[in-house]
Amino acid sequence: MRQLVRDRLYERARFTTTLAGPTFDIALRADTDGDGKADFALTTADAWRTVADTVSVPELEDARAFWENVLATRAELEREGAYLSADAREVAFIELTNTLNDFVPTLETLALEQERFPSLEAFREFHGLEVSFGQRFDALRKATETTTPPQIEQHYARSIARLGGVSADADVLLVSAYDFPRARWNPDGRAGARVRVQALVERWRANEKALAAGSADAREREGFWSALLDEQSGWWDPPLPDQETATEFRAVERKHGRFGALDAGRWLEMLELTRLEQWLRGSTALDAILRDAPIGELSGPFEHVYGQLLVRVRSRTAPTQPLDLADPQHRGVLASDLLDEEFRAYTRRAVERARATRPGK
Repeated sequence: MRQLVRDRLYERARFTTTLAGPTFDIALRADTDGDGKADFALTTADAWRTVADTVSVPELEDARAFWENVLATRAELEREGAYLSADAREVAFIELTNTLNDFVPTLETLALEQERFPSLEAFREFHGLEVSFGQRFDALRKATETTTPPQIEQHYARSIARLGGVSADADVLLVSAYDFPRARWNPDGRAGARVRVQALVERWRANEKALAAGSADAREREGFWSALLDEQSGWWDPPLPDQETATEFRAVERKHGRFGALDAGRWLEMLELTRLEQWLRGSTALDAILRDAPIGELSGPFEHVYGQLLVRVRSRTAPTQPLDLADPQHRGVLASDLLDEEFRAYTRRAVERARATRPGK
């Protein structure tokens, strides 16, 4: 059902969930007559038995990764006394909804279609953590209205490639865990992709070593890389229905990963690097393409929702729209970008801390 329909049914039947709780023993509870007593309850275990056969291993991995991030980040914020109350989080969510009214049809569109969250409830959980963490940036955001704080100057150097209109021409080989033509995950899933990507890296290194030694077995670098893309890259372009509609259906071509010259926004779109994806996996593929990867060399692998990425950058431009630190609006953009970066790093540290202190460790 659409989120709008679900919300209405939940409201009418007084459904509640325990997504905010530590155990999730009760997945759904309903008080249909309003007497304050539950007339219906569905346990997580019962719900799981019903759907287990329809859930793939990668989907289960993503669900576990999401809740590990949520619970670890929440615990860290609570430990610091920084986790906002339920009322404060609700106010922040309403403010977000009102702010976005002029930009997206519904919040559901933003959360599910643009940001690829599994549900609006999951997006709400993420947002509550984000605004709780963001409190520590209030003073910095205020300062950017009149000055250029040192943190903003430092972040400018790191972020100019993403925010300043740098264009990078790069090939991105996907070692895929997903079978696109059949719309299903490969039997060996992401674990298999990790094994296969290391084998490709070794093949590249072996050929580079043979080239340096002048071996007769070495293959010319461009030809070797092109063959790897054609034979091993998992990006897929569906067949065209007919010639008359070719233009419409070929608006985006992946060409086994030969994406050409794109700016940061287009790279995010082509590689499907949503905020959720970057928060879950902490992928640095975008920074590698726009800033860090040496021209012509192989970089990676990088974790990706569909498997593993290998990057080879052909060229980069200088920033075409550099930010002006004298402009308060530009300083505000840098502050928001710094918040996103720091929030991802905070979650990574929280997850590592939670894993290190888990019973049995």
